[in-house]
Amino acid sequence: MTRDALGTIASGGFAALMGAWCVLMGAGVIHTDAPAEAPRWVIMVAGGLFVAGGVAAALTTASGRIAKAIVGALAMAIVAGFAAIGGWIAFGPGERAFGSPFVVFGPKVNEAAGRIAFGLGAALCGLILVLMLTRWVRAASGALRKPDA
Repeated sequence: MTRDALGTIASGGFAALMGAWCVLMGAGVIHTDAPAEAPRWVIMVAGGLFVAGGVAAALTTASGRIAKAIVGALAMAIVAGFAAIGGWIAFGPGERAFGSPFVVFGPKVNEAAGRIAFGLGAALCGLILVLMLTRWVRAASGALRKPDA
């Protein structure tokens, strides 16, 4: 195994461990005194994104169709997670406070503009997920028709 592959696996493992920590905090297994500003499921999905990304990164060092299929499935899960979190920010109950580093918008962005931006991002992630699923289904159906050489 190359040094680059080991670095990729180590980095992916670290990301997955940090994500697992967030999942456990969201699940209430690991307790914190800091108040949660999001529902537990959002914290768990955010942590799950790091777990999925870390595992996917580590698996890119493996060869074979199964590893590629798992990486593809994890990529779709990541896009779905981004859509879910963006959708909650845009459409979920409660007040939201948004900031912007861009001088044009000023340091604070009003709530409606922030929700619209996250809603558009969630919709874009949903569209990307549909395209990914469509490609996956087409590839899977083509693989079923063709015998391995």
